[in-house]
Amino acid sequence: MKRTLVIITAILLAALLACKGTAKKVEECNQLVTRVNATKEDLRRIAPPGKQLQAADVKALADEMESLEKDLGAMTFESEGLQPLVDQYKTALHKFVKGTTMVLKGVEKGNEKKLSKGIKKIEAFKKKEDEGREALEQYCSNIE
Repeated sequence: MKRTLVIITAILLAALLACKGTAKKVEECNQLVTRVNATKEDLRRIAPPGKQLQAADVKALADEMESLEKDLGAMTFESEGLQPLVDQYKTALHKFVKGTTMVLKGVEKGNEKKLSKGIKKIEAFKKKEDEGREALEQYCSNIE
């Protein structure tokens, strides 16, 4: 009887710990999604589809991405495997900010080389951002 009670207690404790881990993952994913979605809304406001972007718009887009990068850097993610995915996403955001800065300087100074390098960085960002976002979405949708 005592042995059965110990086994049941161990099973209940394991289930409780698993639920706690799942709850933490849900909480962290919700926090992450809320912050990323807020930036997506700001980006849509700055650059709605079909809008001819001006230098000020590009600067505002870069500022939004930089703000997201900083906010994600200030957050702590304890769920196993989430922090590396967030770090990968932050790297993509950083490349976008760096690329837009180069594009703006290239346009401002008429420097084709800076303009070209900036555009390449932005293209690299888009690919990395897509990959990073998809990895985060997959991670957060796989909650058991």
